[in-house]
Amino acid sequence: MSPSKPPALATWLFEHLPIGENKDALGGDLLEQFNRGRSSHWYWRQVLVAVLLGGWKEWRILWIAAGATTLWIWALVVWWARFQLSPWFGALVGWSIKNPWPLSTIYLIAINAAIDITPLLVALSVCAGITKRFNLRKFAFGLSAGSFVLEACKWGIVAGLLLSHVGGAGTPNLVKYVIWGLPCFVALLLSLRIVGPRGKNGETATLLV
Repeated sequence: MSPSKPPALATWLFEHLPIGENKDALGGDLLEQFNRGRSSHWYWRQVLVAVLLGGWKEWRILWIAAGATTLWIWALVVWWARFQLSPWFGALVGWSIKNPWPLSTIYLIAINAAIDITPLLVALSVCAGITKRFNLRKFAFGLSAGSFVLEACKWGIVAGLLLSHVGGAGTPNLVKYVIWGLPCFVALLLSLRIVGPRGKNGETATLLV
């Protein structure tokens, strides 16, 4: 037989974490089913599912940004050294070196910016696929705003590292990855906030059998 009251911690989590606008109805169903003999284990399972689904819908922008940043840093760690040794990279850099200043500098900045916006393009495309909505104007605006913030943050960090002498050979790799991942993460949050997706308050978890 179930206890007279459901687990207090599970109830507190359900009441204080984002679930959706049908939260009250779902909470009533949970309590009714619990009073009919459902176990505390069942109640906990329902609450965790509701919290996970509700949290995803409310904070999906954060999860996409964090995931895209992690994948991008991983790709740089694994592939960047190889790419620098590839004929493609040599041809790109070699062409810029052959040109006089300021054309060579402008060309290198453009290459660097094109590489930087790759995670933004991927994340925004994933966003459009999830929501099944694509607005070219919002997409372009989100990409432009994110790219501007990314470059501003990145060069601000470069200036800070040069002044503080942090990020050199003695700095742990994990610290370097976190430092260089921050501009990407901030830019992704902004771009995704502009383009979407937004949490749909009407969506919520349903009871499991």
